[in-house]
Amino acid sequence: MQKTFVPRLRRVEVRGRTGTPTRQEEVRTFDVFETVLVRMISPPAAVFDVVGRRAASVGLLDCSPAAFGRARQWAEARALRWTGDRTSLEGIYAEMCHALRLEPEVGQRLAELELEVERSLLRTWPAARRMVDAERASSGRVVYVSDMYLPARFIEDQLRTHGLFTDGDALFVSHAHGATKRTGMLFPAVADALGVRTSDLVHHGNDVRNDVRGPARAGARGIGLTDGNPTRYEQTLEQHRRVTDGVTSVMAGSARLARLHAAPADARQRALVDVAAGAMSPLLTAYVEWLLAQAERRGLQRLYFVARDGQVLLRIAQRLVDRRGRGPELRYLYASRLVWNRVVASPSRHPQAWHSLVGLSSDGVSGIELLRRIGLEEQEVQALVGRSGGDHDKWSSTTQRTELFKIFSEVDADGTLARAAERNKQDVVEYLEQVGLFDDVPHGFVDVGWRGTQHDVLLELQSERRSTLAHGLFLGLEESLSQWRHHREAFLLDSRLAPRPADRDAVRGLSPHAGPAGVALPHTYFTLIEIFCSGDHGTLVDYARRPDGAVEPVFGAAREKLTAEWGLPLLWDTLDSYLDAYLDADECGLLDSRHVDVLDPLVAVLRQFWDRPTRDEVRAWSTFPWEVGQGAANRTVPLAAPFRVWATARAVANEFPSTAGARLVLARRRKAEWLPASLRLSTVPARLVHRPRATLLDLAGRGVRSARRRLYSMAVALRTRLAEERNRARLVDRSGGPVDATSAATTGAGGVRAE
Repeated sequence: MQKTFVPRLRRVEVRGRTGTPTRQEEVRTFDVFETVLVRMISPPAAVFDVVGRRAASVGLLDCSPAAFGRARQWAEARALRWTGDRTSLEGIYAEMCHALRLEPEVGQRLAELELEVERSLLRTWPAARRMVDAERASSGRVVYVSDMYLPARFIEDQLRTHGLFTDGDALFVSHAHGATKRTGMLFPAVADALGVRTSDLVHHGNDVRNDVRGPARAGARGIGLTDGNPTRYEQTLEQHRRVTDGVTSVMAGSARLARLHAAPADARQRALVDVAAGAMSPLLTAYVEWLLAQAERRGLQRLYFVARDGQVLLRIAQRLVDRRGRGPELRYLYASRLVWNRVVASPSRHPQAWHSLVGLSSDGVSGIELLRRIGLEEQEVQALVGRSGGDHDKWSSTTQRTELFKIFSEVDADGTLARAAERNKQDVVEYLEQVGLFDDVPHGFVDVGWRGTQHDVLLELQSERRSTLAHGLFLGLEESLSQWRHHREAFLLDSRLAPRPADRDAVRGLSPHAGPAGVALPHTYFTLIEIFCSGDHGTLVDYARRPDGAVEPVFGAAREKLTAEWGLPLLWDTLDSYLDAYLDADECGLLDSRHVDVLDPLVAVLRQFWDRPTRDEVRAWSTFPWEVGQGAANRTVPLAAPFRVWATARAVANEFPSTAGARLVLARRRKAEWLPASLRLSTVPARLVHRPRATLLDLAGRGVRSARRRLYSMAVALRTRLAEERNRARLVDRSGGPVDATSAATTGAGGVRAE
């Protein structure tokens, strides 16, 4: 009967070269750890660090957890050399007692503690449960095969606890049979016990070596279910687990569980989920943890999360505060530079707010629209246009700014701009008073970054009313001329300080964005982080008064449909799953170390994605509806687009014979929001025009990697063929006559094991 399996699992299949069983004869077996049961932390060796910390806390050890974890790994390696395939937990801790000069009673307590830790860390995931349930419904039982040192009774108990093992199921553990999956010798024993041929077995597991090639050596078939294996982002976090007291191990484990619960349907969704789980969720959760810690340290009773970047941050903070039962009051603040900056903006008195309002996002905006943007009423705009000659074409231009800048100076000098600011200030002040920002309560202002102009506006208004000033808590800050620069701090990037190691790593190899003080920050990282913090509602364009007198926000064109079609709800669902696993780990005591530095691991993960995206990641993330402009000029464009070689060549040719002009054209075209993705989407000739050296190195590297993969496949095939020939030769020696291939694959491995 046709068996039903989960279609979303990634599979790597290797069939033994001998034997072709029919569908009715197949007996499906499953690996246990990292296949149907996964740990909350990653890699598996991180379990030993947790055991070391708990052993030290109860006085069993006087060494560091990291030293214990390393000694535990060494003891397992030595036990494997002495006892081979029969290595058990008891034997490993006997070796530990010898190496660490511990009493046998202490070794027994450590072994029990490891079992307790394993019990608390194991989780299942929906796809594995569906897969096991489908097999039980089809054949009436489920067979598990595990290369593991843990006691078989313990493993069975964990499977039962998670509803994966019932009466009639079977479990085969390597050390109990003196044979392993890795060598292929365990599968004949499984077949004998089940009363089937070895070639009838179809094994499923996460380890390609043990669960795919191992069965093939015995003549069975192996299918790799690799979803439980760490992604490259999780591997990067794993590498820092010892210097972060296991915090990045929890991040990696939570990311894996989030991926497994997301169950992406195709390669595009998988690329979204992998980045959301492995890069976005750890970064934003660590930032919010820092926010809550700073609020506690500074005595802030409220945190205001600024729209729209603050929407997802508030979502995280609410989860953390609700689960832990402590933390500041959390509020959402509707704000935008379009609405706020014009209440104080002036080219002479507040140049930074003015530049944010008028200078930024002004490409493609007409002069008339810029006059409306600074808060002038329509009759004032028309009067200014008429006074300057009323040339409609000139004022509709998006490039001619000479007359416009002259008008700006005039309205600033004659008080028109100040009167417009006072007129626009009323609604803003009433809204701030309505949400409690003028209350005498210590509070924080949470925004992603980058120059803090909206924070400046708030502090200006609060200082006018002599109320408590909001303390700014940003993810990143670049240098500014603000008089309020000492009322804010940043979590990840802060160009106002001497560059941290994370900053130096981030800017290396990137196009820098220099602030007034000349300190370089990775400008493209701003784009990445703003994508991670995308909201699902439109930008604030004004405030309106309801009939009851309350002030409410008015939004511009919403991107909700565009972002939903792109996949923003999937990102948020993945984030929620990450938080579930993260908070679960917190309750298990895995996040007791609060004072650890996770900046370098987080920056390393961001660099992996942003600087070296995979092809699937480029295809998925380059279509993000990136928002540019303000107000009526607001529009969305793809995050990355391919370079066109002929368009670039024509633009460069138009600038000749000026070499400097040609270079300027190339520099402008390289100024993409996501340059590595644009290059990846481009043809090889276009890439050679923009990045010749990097393109040549990439092509050479691809050739080397392809050759290595081919050689490796040939070596595996040759090794499998030689193993079959040896089995056949042994059977010939025993029987005294020729043996067919099927019988060699079915009984030959068993004969080798018996010798």
